[in-house]
Amino acid sequence: MPRIAGAVPRMLGRFSILQLRFPEPAMVEFAKYADDLSRDRNPYHHHQDMKFALAYKMNQSLDTVLRGSEVSTQERDDARYLLQTMERMRDGLEEPAVLIINGFPVDSKESLLSTPSDPTGYDPDKKEDRGKEGFVTECAMLAFNTAIHQDVVTNPNVQGGLFTHHLSPRKGMSGVASNAGAGFFPVHIEGTHLPTEEMVDGLTLTALKNSRSPTIYVPIMMIEQKLREELGERFDMLLEPRFKFVAGVAYNTNSDSGVIEPMIYTDDKGNIVRWRMNANLDKVSPADPKDKEAGEVIVKVAEVLESLKQEVVLQYGDFLRINNATGAAHSRAPIHPQDSNPNDPTNNRHLLRQQTMRSDPERQSQDPKSDGISVQSAEGISIDQPTQSK
Repeated sequence: MPRIAGAVPRMLGRFSILQLRFPEPAMVEFAKYADDLSRDRNPYHHHQDMKFALAYKMNQSLDTVLRGSEVSTQERDDARYLLQTMERMRDGLEEPAVLIINGFPVDSKESLLSTPSDPTGYDPDKKEDRGKEGFVTECAMLAFNTAIHQDVVTNPNVQGGLFTHHLSPRKGMSGVASNAGAGFFPVHIEGTHLPTEEMVDGLTLTALKNSRSPTIYVPIMMIEQKLREELGERFDMLLEPRFKFVAGVAYNTNSDSGVIEPMIYTDDKGNIVRWRMNANLDKVSPADPKDKEAGEVIVKVAEVLESLKQEVVLQYGDFLRINNATGAAHSRAPIHPQDSNPNDPTNNRHLLRQQTMRSDPERQSQDPKSDGISVQSAEGISIDQPTQSK
């Protein structure tokens, strides 16, 4: 994965792929706080009670670096760029299609255990099932998502409703396209089978162990441009509810359950505000089985999605956030054999964490002073700091 050589944030390409760095002093300070806080409170059981304190601490750690005199110019600039990006995302002013943060707070390498291989082992109270001693990674992801006013979404049908999903290949599932498998995922928008009001707005991944297995993303701007070229006048069909999206077996639910919806949603001004696409043809079909034209459009959309794939290999301490509503579709290449052997004695198998989020409109509409203290940083960056309960 490309690394930032200097302090200036990098826009990778024309399509709002933003790469930043979490400054090391802030990372160390936040990681220690998260580790101490979670020793007595497992975030898998208490994340709703912990999230505001964690978000406060992440903002505070970054602001300390921004104000600091004993930090490098690059570290100060890294803190500034990250705080500005978080504030603009929080206020709905700007959101990268894909955001990559290097050096994100994660569990130390010394605290990582053997990657879990039991296909039923998802008990968050057992460190063997977690594949690590503590919870720094989960806390850091929760802190960032809360700071930008996103609520973590849980699903009782996926890994027993864990608020953070464990991504690691399990025994007997090498060919399965799921978080417990190593198989190929077609390009998709997360949660296409859900009612519109339940679809997620963001998806985050953080790497703990990975050497050669890429995450795939496709910026929506590229998809829209290509579809307009390929479909011509039929592009407007994507705005019509002529498509049925189903869950599939990965959600441990009725694979035929789903919704009949358009692939594109617009506001009153005609601006596209959400997409619903899936290149997995087992999960999308014409709402009317006799609608041949809708079937042809589905196939064309799948072809376009698969033709535009871009890859990034996340390594230890890399954080990736995808704007699921209007930013990018995503998928996963098959886990590389080097990362997927469940009998590997070297403890280097693929291990990532994932959280999915939905915007919190109620919190966004509140006056920041109503639930916290508005703090002005040294560089004029406004940071909301929720008041901690005693």
